[in-house]
Amino acid sequence: MTTTPMTGVAVIVLILAAGCGGSGTAGHGGSPSRASVAAPARATPAASVGNLVIMQPYLPRPPVKDMAALYFTVRNTGPGTDHLDRIEVAGLSSDATMHTVRNHTMVRVRGYRVPPHGTLVLRRGGNHVMLTDLMQMPKAGGSVLARLFFRHTGEIDVDIPVVSQTYVPSSP
Repeated sequence: MTTTPMTGVAVIVLILAAGCGGSGTAGHGGSPSRASVAAPARATPAASVGNLVIMQPYLPRPPVKDMAALYFTVRNTGPGTDHLDRIEVAGLSSDATMHTVRNHTMVRVRGYRVPPHGTLVLRRGGNHVMLTDLMQMPKAGGSVLARLFFRHTGEIDVDIPVVSQTYVPSSP
C-alpha cells in the first residue's frame, strides 16, 4: 500500500469535497435532494456471473476534467472468498486504481476481498476506484463500460451510469 503524496492533496481534497467524500447521507435532515435521486434505480443486478452479483454501479460526473471515481456493490452468494484484483475502463481511462480511506487518508490498495456470503461496498468516503488521465469528460445521463477482474470468478463487464455529483444511492 502507498499513501497519496502531499503534492496531490489539493486535487484529492477537491475531488473528495465534490464527489468522492461524504458518508453517502444527504443533507442535515437525511433526505436526498431531487438532484440526488436523478439517476435510475438499480433494484435489479447490473451484472451477475457465478456467485457474484454487481449492484448499484455509478460514476458521479467529475468536478475536474482529468479525474473521476466510481462505486458499486458486489454481493457474493457463494461459500468461497473471491478477490477483485483489477478494473479497466478502456473507453474512459487507462489508469484505474483502487483505494480505501483510513484515518481520513486515501490509501491505494491492490484489490478488495469479497467475503463468502458477504458484500463488498464501494462508496464515497470508503473503498472506491479512482480513474485518472481521462480521455473524455463523462456526462450525466451517459454510461461507461467497466471490466472487473476477479481472482476466481473471472471477468465481469458492467455498464456504469454517469450520475449527477449529488447522487445518493439507495441502500442495497
